[in-house]
Formats: sequence, C-alpha cells, structure tokens
Amino acid sequence: MILTLNASYAQKQSKFDSIFYNTAVNVSGKDNGKALLIADSLFRHTIDGTDKVRALMLSADINTKKGDRNSAIKYALKANAIAVELGNHEWVARISGFLSTQYRSMGLKHSGLKFLSEGLEASKKIENPSLSRQFQAIALQERAYYQMEDRQYHQAITSLEAADNLFHTLRDSQSKFFFLATNQELLGKNHISASRYDVAETDYMKGLAYLEKASGGDSPLKGFIYDGLGKICMRNKKLNEAKNYFVQALSIAEKADFVALKLDVYKDLSAYYERTGDMGSHMRYNKLYDQTAASQLIEDQKSADTIVISVKEEAKGSEHKSRVYAYGGVAALLILIASFLVYGARKKKEKKKFQKIIKQLRERRAQANEPVADTALPFLPADKKDAAMMSPEVEQLLIERLAKFESGSKFTDSTISLASVSALLDTNSKYLSYIINNRKGKDFNSYINELRVYFIVNKIENDAAYANYKISYLAEVAGFSSHSKFSAVFKSVLGLSPSIFLEQHKASKKHKHSE
Repeated sequence: MILTLNASYAQKQSKFDSIFYNTAVNVSGKDNGKALLIADSLFRHTIDGTDKVRALMLSADINTKKGDRNSAIKYALKANAIAVELGNHEWVARISGFLSTQYRSMGLKHSGLKFLSEGLEASKKIENPSLSRQFQAIALQERAYYQMEDRQYHQAITSLEAADNLFHTLRDSQSKFFFLATNQELLGKNHISASRYDVAETDYMKGLAYLEKASGGDSPLKGFIYDGLGKICMRNKKLNEAKNYFVQALSIAEKADFVALKLDVYKDLSAYYERTGDMGSHMRYNKLYDQTAASQLIEDQKSADTIVISVKEEAKGSEHKSRVYAYGGVAALLILIASFLVYGARKKKEKKKFQKIIKQLRERRAQANEPVADTALPFLPADKKDAAMMSPEVEQLLIERLAKFESGSKFTDSTISLASVSALLDTNSKYLSYIINNRKGKDFNSYINELRVYFIVNKIENDAAYANYKISYLAEVAGFSSHSKFSAVFKSVLGLSPSIFLEQHKASKKHKHSE
C-alpha cells in the first residue's frame, strides 16, 4: 500500500510533485475524501503520462485505506495500461507490486503471485541501478507478506533484512526514509510473531525515527507502529503505556479512515479492556471489530466477484459473453465452495473447543469431592514474598470458606460485591482481595464472572431444560446485568459464544442419541 507514496526522482521537485507527496503522506492520513478530490484534480490537469499514472495510483492507494479494494484495483489497472503503453518499467513494477498486495489481501494468492512475478521482471528492465534496487527491495517486502500469511516468520524476517540492505543503498530522500520506516514496522510485526519482543520494540522505535525524517506526520504507518508498541507493553504488563499507544493509534486510524489499522486497533483495545476488567469497553471495541471485519469481508467478496467477471470480459470480448458468464458462474461456485470449506473448518474448530471444555469440566468433576464443586476455580501456589499479609492458618481458613462459597450459587446475585462476600466469609475486603488476586490469579469481577459462566455451563450439561432457554434468561439466572455482557464474558472465558456452545451441546446430545 505504500508503493504509490514515492515522490519524483528528479533533482528538482515540481509543483505537481509537492502536491502529490503532501496529499499521499499528510492529507490522506487526515481526510480521505479531500485526498481523493486532489488526486482526481491532479489526474485531470496534467498532460504528462507518467504524472497521470501517479495520480491514478494515489487514488488507488487512498481507496485501499478506505477498504474499497474494488475501486483501488480499477484505478491501478487503468494506471498499469498507461504505464505499459509508455514503456515505463518503473511504474509497471510499482503497480504490479500494488496489485499483488490487493489480490493477496482478498485471498487470490495465485493472481497476487502472478503480479509479483511481473513486477520483478519489470524491475530488471529499469535502467537506473538505484531504482532497480529499490523495486527489488519492494518485491522482497511483498514476498515477506506472503511468508507472513504462511506463518513463516523467520523467512519473512530474512526477506525484510535483505530489503533493508537494498533500501540503505538509496540516496537520502523522504521516500527512502519512508521505505525504511515501513520495513521496520514489518520487521517489528514479525519479531512479535516470533516472540522476540525486545527486538520488535527496537524495530518500531527505528521506524518512528525514519518516519520523522520522511516528514510522515500522523500517517497510518505511525498508527501501525503505535499499535505494535502497545502490544509489546501489554506483553510486558505496562498497561498504562499500552493504553496510551493504543489511543494514539486509534486517533490516527479514525482520522485516516484506514480500515486495516482500525481492525488492528479495535482488536487490541478489546483485549486491553478485557484484561483490565472494563467489560463495557471490551464489548464496545469487540463489536466494532466484528462489524468492521464483517463489512470488509463483504467488500472483498464483492471485489473478487467483480474482478473475475471484468477480467474475463476484457479477455474474451463482448461476443463471448456467454462464456464469461460461465466463468463467472464457476468463480461464484468456487467462492461458494470455499465459503463452505471455511464454514466447515470453523465448525470443526468450534466442536474441538466444545469438546475441550467438556473434558475440562469432567476432569474437575472427577477431582471434586462433591458434584456441586464443579464451579470451583483452581488455587495457585502461595506467593512466599507476601506471606506477611496473613498467617498460614488464616489463609487456609479463608481458602476453605471460599471453596464452600464456590460450591453454592450466591455469586449469581446481581448485587454481589467484594464487601458483601467479605462479610459472608467473615473476613475483611483486604484479605479476600489478596486471596482472589494471588491464589485465583484474577480480580474480583473476573473471578465472580468466571464462576457464573461455569455455573451456567454445568446447568446446561446437567439439566436438559437449560439447553432450551433463551440466552437472555441464562444471563439473568447467572447474575449478569445484560445479554451482551453475559455473551462477552462467556466467550472470553471459554472461547465460544453462548449460542455456539448451545449449538454444539445439542449436536453432541443428538449424536449420542443416534448411537
């Protein structure tokens, strides 16, 4: 997506170059609508063929940020036709890389690799050695994306390190530093996936430094870097710093209206608020993520359908329309088959999760002295450094009282609080909070919510009537204030939503009856 951000390689930038670069790096990061109008104006008012290509690719890049890949590809294909006609190998290489990215993002890997190959061939024909190296580096970056999708993170890092060496051979310019910044962001992402968090943090900091030299402002790239730094802070339990990075990334994502960045930030903010116990914010960002992802999936499917049909029409001509429709039908069938395969894989995964949950419940039941103790959550080893908090005798007494509390159902009271449970166990809030935090490994709200989830799961497993109740009723029985909060907590605890759990439960019972 950064392939269109390169300014003119001429020694002296023209007015066109200045407007182009400012729009690509700064305006598009704040107002996509305004940036598209400027790009269109640049296209209409220039007579130079190469500048027309650049304007079209600027529009393609902005549409990509918006998540409109169909429009992005249309602009890119139009630009590619002009570049081929001009014999401009530089722009053919650039556009091929862009199209490779778009097709890869839509799951059309074969088409993506085809354009990547064409880009490499074009880059070899570029007479300027510096430009040739630049596009070879860009191709290595694109190859790294394919390796990342295949979870070949170490191979991707190797590709990106090779690209970094090539970028460093270029003369100093805003474009060079922007390319280096994108490379560092990708390296950081891969090092996180390879669990090398310290190295990833260094990558991101270098990326910010390069972006500063490129006068990148609040470009979406900075948002991705902030989001990556937030992930590292979460990993290192620096929650306040993590939130600060995520909030900055969110601000950039929403100003730029950059879908891919929004998805990353929504997902990470949802995880952050879940970890800090703010379930309202957790559910809000989780919902935003689901809605944005679903919308983008629909757009990608529409784009894939449109691309398949338009390509066949151009290749065969109007006299072969019937054949084109046949190809479109085949493509639609393939997409449908792929959808079923994805659906089947998802159901298989859900079934495995359900079976794992049931297995864990049975293991707990086998270890417990009484059936009602299924709800009980395991205790963690005592932390010796905090032994001075209370005597071993007092701690053991509270553990026994807490186990008895867990075997009942008082935690389903919607008005329950740390103070009320402390009074119930005849202790003070400080002691109880210590036991829950250090011997259960969670805060009070998370502890109570987890008990409620396992309580409902056991009800569903042991009482056939509960499997037929509405989720809103199950939420009420468990003590949750709303259907949505119950669903969010249920999924965070077990990895399945209540509706999917009930679906798998009924399927399991049906399978047993058929046997």
